[in-house]
Amino acid sequence: MGVDTDKGGREEEDAMPVWGLGEKGQSHLWSQVGVTEFCKAVLMESSVSLHQHGSELRAPGLGAKESHGGIQLGRSAGPRMLQLFLDLLRHLVIHCEQLDAQNRRKREAVQAESDLFLDMESVASLELADDQTPEEVLVAILRHPTLEAWFLALEQQVLPQHTLSPVLVKLLAAHFSAGALQLLVASAPILRNMGRLGLLAKYSEAITQSVLRELRARRAGPATSLPKTLPQLEALQELHPYMEGAQLREVTLALLGLPEAHLLAQRPTKSPGKGRHLSALGKTLVQLLTGSPQDQLQGREFLWSSEYVRGLGALLPTLAVDELDTVFLHTLQRDPVLASVVAADVLDYCLTRRTQVALGIAALLLQQSCTHLLRFELWCGQASVGLSLQEDLDSFLPLIHVYLQCRTHGHFMRPARVSSAVIPVLRKALWKQLQDRLLNTSGSPESGLLQETLAQLVPFARAKGLRVLMDRLPSLLQTPDSHKSWLVADAVSAALEGSSEELNAWRKTLLESCMQWLLVSFSGGQPDNANTQEQERQMLLRLSELLHALKEVDPSTWQKFVKMGLKFRYQDHTFLHTLCAATHLLYGPESSVCTQLIQLPVVHMMLTQHSLFLPTLLTSEEEGNPDSQVKDQKILLLLRAYEQNKLSLISFR
Repeated sequence: MGVDTDKGGREEEDAMPVWGLGEKGQSHLWSQVGVTEFCKAVLMESSVSLHQHGSELRAPGLGAKESHGGIQLGRSAGPRMLQLFLDLLRHLVIHCEQLDAQNRRKREAVQAESDLFLDMESVASLELADDQTPEEVLVAILRHPTLEAWFLALEQQVLPQHTLSPVLVKLLAAHFSAGALQLLVASAPILRNMGRLGLLAKYSEAITQSVLRELRARRAGPATSLPKTLPQLEALQELHPYMEGAQLREVTLALLGLPEAHLLAQRPTKSPGKGRHLSALGKTLVQLLTGSPQDQLQGREFLWSSEYVRGLGALLPTLAVDELDTVFLHTLQRDPVLASVVAADVLDYCLTRRTQVALGIAALLLQQSCTHLLRFELWCGQASVGLSLQEDLDSFLPLIHVYLQCRTHGHFMRPARVSSAVIPVLRKALWKQLQDRLLNTSGSPESGLLQETLAQLVPFARAKGLRVLMDRLPSLLQTPDSHKSWLVADAVSAALEGSSEELNAWRKTLLESCMQWLLVSFSGGQPDNANTQEQERQMLLRLSELLHALKEVDPSTWQKFVKMGLKFRYQDHTFLHTLCAATHLLYGPESSVCTQLIQLPVVHMMLTQHSLFLPTLLTSEEEGNPDSQVKDQKILLLLRAYEQNKLSLISFR
């Protein structure tokens, strides 16, 4: 090391080709005994240095022998020597991992080759890949009493027995913890890959206890600025991904329980999100909440979860950090029942912040809590809310949609006058804008949220506004891209239930729009995806419902429907069932439009003379591909039907 100059020291230096473990000709040094003994020797020298009286620190012997005499080291050299020891161990761990990864790659390459022949070098590569030296090195280092006892010992106030002066022990212990932390940071991902995170248990416990001790002291005293670095806080920030869930929850809950002043570097201002700077404790809390796996941080115990949500919710308005909002939203999505423990001012914060995540939190609160539902209704009563909704409709629309869904929940727990006053505010602020967006066919199709929200407002619409909607909506309903707009049409039908005459006229309009929609869809050829097929199926069912309600149809539209349907949807079972049911209804003895429609024999001819008639008849959706006997039986039934109806086969193909 350049410290001892005697012969013994040179012999010990020559015995240290540990850094050449990967070099050719020195693979014999890659052994459990040689490397682990080196680690133990370095840790032994660290231990001797920490226990040395006064300011005398011995240089490391780095071998089986003890060093001769020792060298006088002052306070400036002592920390550097400790740092050197710990850096040696850290570099050794990294080097071991690099060699282990290199050997694994060699083994994979060898195994990919032919198994019939392996040379001696390949055999050696396989043996090296199975070497457990990296794991043994980590065990030797991390379970050494010196490392375990002195890591964060000063912060825990549990210093091991020593003969150092108070000033020197603080100096050396601080440097030892800092160096040990870097060693642990380098070792942690390797241990996780090995499945040996248990080796970090004592260090994680030391971090937990030292942080909790610091937080208890902070909570009991006034808010003062933290030192530039707190070793235990730095250790928590570096190693929290490798700590146990119970430890993280305990520390997180303690941080959440701190007064707000401890988490902020300056006083919060009246405007959320502006002029706020987090202290080191606040940044640590954000890092824990956003950087730890949520399934590890969030326990299933309801009491813990309640305290967690209550504490985090109390901090949201003060900290106004996007990452914390996201964590809070994910927590409520995971356990929606916890919304009941969230303070009411969190909803105020979300409505003021107006980000997508914040309004998502607000929507969850409305769904799960009558208290927040009432709070939202009171917020809607403010004078400036209508203008805010109009100016930021896209952001508020999901929240308004949720409110309109949940407004009847727990209505007996809220003053009726408050709830009844909300709808006029929403109608005045949103109706015209939503209606204009819906009827503006030049834009791209909406996702469906706009249509659903407008449909929820239809029961509360004024007569004039409803009439405008009824006049302009039918033309929109005929276009295939407007499938979602039928939600609004259904809402209008429900609103007209009290007037049979208006409802009947509206249904006739809807029937025409429905058939026009189907004609456009049929003319586009076969449906290209399952979504289009499902839309057609729903529209055919809607057609059946309207026909049964009206028992009449426009003759020209009906003729087009039959022709287009038989041309493009002959083998569509839903279409055939709809056509069959409509035929029985429209051509029955009680039908008033029977004589005006295309004649039934013509429909029969169109069906039976179609090229797909026999293939469709002889197969069915349930049977798949029937055998010849089943086909013969179907043909006999067909001939019998012709005979019973006194029809001659000469007139048909």
